[in-house]
Parts: sequence; C-alpha cells; structure tokens
Amino acid sequence: MRFFNFAPLVGAATVLLSLVSTASSNDQAWTTQKVRSYLDAVNGSVVGGFVTPHWPTDESSSFWFSTRSTSGVEYFAVNASSSDVQSLFSDNTLRRVLDSKSDENLSVEDVDLGKREATVLYGRQKAVVSFDGEIRLIKKEKRSAEDLDDAKIVRKSFPIAAWDRREIASPDDKTFATLSGDNFGVRQRGNDKPVFLTQDGEPEAPWYFAGDIWENSETPWSPDGGKIVARLHDMRETPGIQIIDYLNVREELQTFRYWPRAGEPLPKTQFAVFNAATGKKTPARLRGATDMHDFFIGWEPNGRYYATLRYSRDLRKQTLFFIDAETGDAKKILTDTRRDGWVKWPSGPQTIVFLPSGNGFLFRSNTAGYFHWRLYDAGGKFINQVTSGAFDSLEIIGVDEDDGVVFFSAQSDPTHPYDVHFNRVGLDGSGQRQLTSSRGLHRIAASPDFHLFLDTHDHINRAPQTDLLNRDGETIATLAKAAVDTDFRADWPEPEEFVAKSADGARDVHGLIFKPHNFDPKKTYPVIERVYGGMQARATRRSFPGTGAGWSGGEYYLMLNYLNELGFIVITMDAPGTPGRGRAYNLATYGTWPEGVIADHAAAIKQVGQSRPYMDLARVGVEGNSWGGYIAGRAMIDAPDFYRAASMSVPETDLFDHVHWIEWQIGSPSSNKEHYEENALSNHASEFNGPLMIVAGTSDVNVPISNTMKFLDSLAEADKDYNLVIFPGTNHPHQGRGDRYAYAVKRIGAFFEENLKGSVARD
Repeated sequence: MRFFNFAPLVGAATVLLSLVSTASSNDQAWTTQKVRSYLDAVNGSVVGGFVTPHWPTDESSSFWFSTRSTSGVEYFAVNASSSDVQSLFSDNTLRRVLDSKSDENLSVEDVDLGKREATVLYGRQKAVVSFDGEIRLIKKEKRSAEDLDDAKIVRKSFPIAAWDRREIASPDDKTFATLSGDNFGVRQRGNDKPVFLTQDGEPEAPWYFAGDIWENSETPWSPDGGKIVARLHDMRETPGIQIIDYLNVREELQTFRYWPRAGEPLPKTQFAVFNAATGKKTPARLRGATDMHDFFIGWEPNGRYYATLRYSRDLRKQTLFFIDAETGDAKKILTDTRRDGWVKWPSGPQTIVFLPSGNGFLFRSNTAGYFHWRLYDAGGKFINQVTSGAFDSLEIIGVDEDDGVVFFSAQSDPTHPYDVHFNRVGLDGSGQRQLTSSRGLHRIAASPDFHLFLDTHDHINRAPQTDLLNRDGETIATLAKAAVDTDFRADWPEPEEFVAKSADGARDVHGLIFKPHNFDPKKTYPVIERVYGGMQARATRRSFPGTGAGWSGGEYYLMLNYLNELGFIVITMDAPGTPGRGRAYNLATYGTWPEGVIADHAAAIKQVGQSRPYMDLARVGVEGNSWGGYIAGRAMIDAPDFYRAASMSVPETDLFDHVHWIEWQIGSPSSNKEHYEENALSNHASEFNGPLMIVAGTSDVNVPISNTMKFLDSLAEADKDYNLVIFPGTNHPHQGRGDRYAYAVKRIGAFFEENLKGSVARD
C-alpha cells in the first residue's frame, strides 16, 4: 500500500499566540478584530485531508484528484491496480509556467494521464501543459465567450437568504436555467439574453427553480437536458413577516412571504415542465394540495417522469407522486403515514433513489422504528426491505444493479451510535456488512462503476484524511492527510466523549466535553453548555474541530474554541428528543416539547461532573442559537438553581410568532393553544433571575425580530435586567455581514467572563 502525506502545517497561526496569552484574562484586550483573527486562525489551523476526484468515463482504475495543502492546491494521479499515488503538479508550478497572476482564478479543466497533458483555465486564457517530467507549456489561446460564461447570480436564495442563487447548467453544460424578477427562463452559454418561458410571475407568486425549498433534490434538468422543472410559489394567502430595513437613508418596509408563521396559510406550489427548445409548458396535475407542502425530488433516469413528495402540514404523512413529463399526469405511488410523530424532517438525507435502470427505486422510511431503505418496483409495489438493524441508515452512495449491491452510509456501530460508517448490502437485503471500522465520520464518494471509493474520515481527536478503498472496504492507498498547526493548537486538550443517563434513567445521553486551553486538572473551571434542543437537529458536532466541514467548521466549533480560550469548559450533548438514535428516542418530547428537555440536560451535566472535580457545577452557564436560544432561556426557568447565566442568540421566545415548522412538534395553535401560551418565554419573564444576554438580527426571517421585542417588553415589565446586541439588516446567521459574528462572539464571551468568572485553584 502506498501512503502519501503532506508536510505538517508550521506556525500558520502562531502570530496570534502572544495575543491570546494576554487577552484571555482581560476582556478589554479582545477587540472585535482580534476575535475575528482568532476565529479565522482556528478555522485555518487544519488544512487539507479532503480531495476532489476526477474519474474517467471508462472503467479504468486510474484517475486524478486535487487537494488543498498548506502551499496551495496539489494535483495527483492514482493507479488503483498498483496502489500508486503520483504527484503531478501544483497551482504554484502552473502559475510559474503560465506566468499567471496570483489573483487570477486558475483551474485545471482536464488531465490526460495517457498523454501526460493537462488543460488549464486562467483569467481569459486556456492552455495545455505537459507534465511528462518537466512541466512545460505546449500551447495557449484566448478563451471563447462561451468558455468564459459562467452561471450568473439571479436571486437571493431562500429559505434563509445567507447565500446567492445562481443559474443551473444543463447536463451538457450548454444551457442555463435562469430567473429574472419573478419569471423563469433559459439562457444559452455565451449569450446574455435569456429566453423567458413564463410571463405570469408576480412578487407574491414568483417562479423558482423546482428544488428551491428545503427538501433535498436532484437537478431540475431532465437527464437528456431537453426539459426542466420549475415551480410557481403562490404566497398571496400567506400574511408574511414584516421586515424594516433600517440601513437605508429612509426606513424601508419589506414583507417576506416565502413561509408563514404558526397557524397561518401555507403557500401553494405549482410544478411545471418546460421544453427548453420550444418553451412548451406542461403543468403537473397534482390535486388536493390544501395547506400541504410539495417538494420536487428528481427525475427518473430515463426522463419519462419526475418525482415529488407531498407532506401533510403536521409531517405525519408523506405521499410520493410520479409526474409524467409529457402529459403532466400525476400518479400516486406510495403513502407513508404515522398516527403520532412525524415521517421525517424535510431537510434531512435523501428520501428516494432511483435504480439506474429506472425499473424501481429505494425509499427511506422509519416505519420499523429506524430509518431504513426499502425497495419498490417502478409502479410503487413493495419488493423487500434492503437495509435493516437497530440504527439509522443515511444516504445511498450507489447502486450496482449488475451485481445486485447497494452501498450506503449508516450509524451502524451500536457502541458508538453517532459514528457514520460505509456499508454494503444486497439489493435483496442479504449480506449486510459494515465496511469501515475506525471511529468517527466517514464521508464516501464512489467511482462511476462502484469499484473504487473515496473515504474521507475524521473524528473529534483525529484530523481528516482520505483513503482509497475497494468495494470490500479494504484500503488501497491513503491519498491525503490534513496538516494541523500544532504550534497554534499546542495547548488544546482533546475533546472527551461521555455517556450519561436521562433524568428518568431510561436512556443514554451521549455528548462531548471541550476543556480549556492549558487545562490543569488541579483547577476548577466554570462550565458552559452549548445547547440546541430542537427535535430536528443535533447539537454535538463530532468532526475534528476547525476542519471547516459543515457546522463543525462554522459558528458552533468556532464559538466552542473561543470559550475554551477564555477558560471555560464547554459541554454539548444530544438528549432524548433529538434525531439519530431511532424513532422512539427522537419522539421522546413529541407533543410536549419543550417540557422536560432541560431536566435531561441538567441531569447529564451533574452526572458528568460527579467524576470530574475540575468542573465547577456551582458556575454553569448555557448558550444557544435559534431553538438553542429558546432552550437557553428555558434553562433559566426550569433549572434556576443550576444554570447561572444564559446567552440567547436569535432566540424563539413566542411560539405563536415562530414559523410554521414548530407545528409538527406540538400541533397547531388552534388545537394546542394552551401549550403555545404556557411555553412562551414572555409569559415567564418574572421567573428570570439570572444574567441574560440576547443577540438578534432585525431582518431575521426564521425567527422574526418581533420575538425579541415581545420578550424585551416582558422583561422590562417584570423589572429584569438584560444585555442586548441587535444587528440591523442581519438575518438568522450572525456571520452573514462582515464582523458581526466576531462582535457577537466577543460580547457573549465577555458576558460569561463577567457572570461566571475564570478558573480558580481547587483546595
């Protein structure tokens, strides 16, 4: 086996060491810019370990990949037959050969391993270079207008507008699906004038790409690129959320109607297929959509029909439809129903995967108590259960119909139920086997013929690396390992896993402990719980801190490490009522949420602290974001003698005033009015007796700012003090505008330093 490794990252963030040593004990030294620099250094202290593969169209065992190292982007060739990994060139080498400026976007478009040549795009140039021994330029030419044309930004993306929506390229990359104003059209690459296929869009009923909503979906383009699905999002009966833009010369009132508040009418969706060449429109004949959610899923491989899912408003029922692309006729394929609980959270893993032949599909359901994949024929007739076991199966990595094998990821280790592993099983449900064994999260990508697999894996105490595996899970070669700035992270203790019991002693609660930097077990440290507590997401991110992968590299881990730097122990956990441990665990708080949530969290921390005398359980704070902000406030009501201070970031406070997604947890406001009223924090303002920090954005469409305003009014009426940070023009994520997130982190850190204090020597 050939092993390839990068040189360790040396001192990329050591410039901050003197700053950190003087600032951590003195709030005044932590300016927003210094906090921003520190957070950036955390995020940059791990580089590489991930690869971008480029597979050949044939079934060759040779391919090339790119990966980031401390010196830039590196390119390699792999011969799986001989386990050989060969360095080809780097971006820096190419720039020298091409005389390319450092600020020019350079990308390798293709590598011909036989000819030993690479095609490179940079600036307005296109070049071919040889890497047969010495890197040399063979030819270069100006790129054509079509070659220079790229997908344009057409609309702010929803549901949370923290990123931009770009045009979507067709399978042959020659046509873009585009949007302008409220209408939908297509644009040929190299031509700035789109052809609009709709003219009836309006501000309260605009056209969108088919997949512009939470459910995971495939491309809206048909497999042959001849058709595309769009959707009309009719919001005219949805009252909307009022947003005031305070940052203009004069205030501007806007109305956000993409989704409603709890109890309000849902928008209506109309799907339609458009012929990209002729503009012919074929609306979907979906009937009965009264106050329900319709989601586009993807196309059947042969392009005869596309799939949509319809959810009941309470998420107890999902219905799969196949819609004929030529006629618009909708055929009901299957229905998945729960008497109580919910079928799935729409933004979770994929729900349906078509067999490559189009002769059937796999459907993910938690009918048996855990999420597993079931096989159906093309007409929706159940054939057999495919995956099984007392764990959740996650995504399908690939289906090899010739050999009758399904490759999938799953939380299949019963001892470590949150680890994610690579698995295989027969299409008939036989021979299921876990193929990876190392702890942590395994992210798998398959070659086109499903004979080679890339396994990018890491754990809380192991930096990311990517291995090449065969279809039995055996390692052929290690392709990349992350470089870690060991100087910057020299005083970071490894996170510690724990297992405690819920308050009733009936369920295991898994979590992590992040210890202060320069940790001394002879001292005692205040404790901050980083909480979420909603039923649709977990709080504990089990990737290697600072990897930049998903939320583990975003505000969650960055916040944790900053609080560690200030001298706090940070604890996170996934208590009953959260996903990933089966249906019963997830539904532990169904219908009663948030009642009982805090009891499990407080019980777990007390158990953990009993065997760890360095945890000062007389100084426990709580910090949360979104529903975590609500639960942080709730902790001060339900366990006032345990939680001493709470930071509530973009918090829900008035359940009536939250968006409609709360309904699947506790029912509709009309059917459960008393529960909504009883659990509004504003109705408990007099019970808040500890320090509060509240952070919110005035343009938040996920938690309207009115939540915060109502809560502040109730606190004032109850004569309760609070700390407040308001970001005008900022949406749900603080980090959406400049240094706002760093400012929030600085203020939250200072709040806990003031109210929980630093470490003290233990007698």
